[in-house]
Amino acid sequence: MASQFSKGNGNRLNSIGMMPLTRQLVASSGDLLRRRNVMVALAIFAGLQFIPARRTNPPVSTDFIAAAAVPAAEARLLRAACYDCHSQETRWPWYARVAPASWWIARHVREGREHLNFSKWPQGRPWEAKAKLESIAEALRNDSMPPGGYKLLHADAKLTSAQRLRLGAEVQTEAAALRLPSPPGGLSGIR
Repeated sequence: MASQFSKGNGNRLNSIGMMPLTRQLVASSGDLLRRRNVMVALAIFAGLQFIPARRTNPPVSTDFIAAAAVPAAEARLLRAACYDCHSQETRWPWYARVAPASWWIARHVREGREHLNFSKWPQGRPWEAKAKLESIAEALRNDSMPPGGYKLLHADAKLTSAQRLRLGAEVQTEAAALRLPSPPGGLSGIR
């Protein structure tokens, strides 16, 4: 019994089987600090929900699939892999309503639409349409679109090599079918 009270071991029990009071206070203050940190984090997370992300789907003016008469199989691939970020027909998932993910997703969609928007296809502007088609073909060749993170969350957006080739062939067919007038600025702009 005397060994319980000898010097050296601060974690031993006192004579009634409990830790010394100072140890109990230190342990409980650590628990309180953790609980307080969790509560502060939850309060911040809840507060962030009052700062909404701007999720929009403006009306479609000229849809690429309709304008180019894309076959149904390729149209399904385009819609699954491209349209959520590159059209005004975005399917907003549930997590696009939870900050801070909602802000990142809304920004990503906005930037995607600025770069390429299938819902505002440049009908009557063949040079612009050709440049966009070439950009799409390059993204398909390089497997740079859709981004990896998007493919992780959207299994239907993962294109196989055969699907990429088929979609790339459709894009090239559409580009070849464009009737290109003289380039903007006349022939002097071509080198």
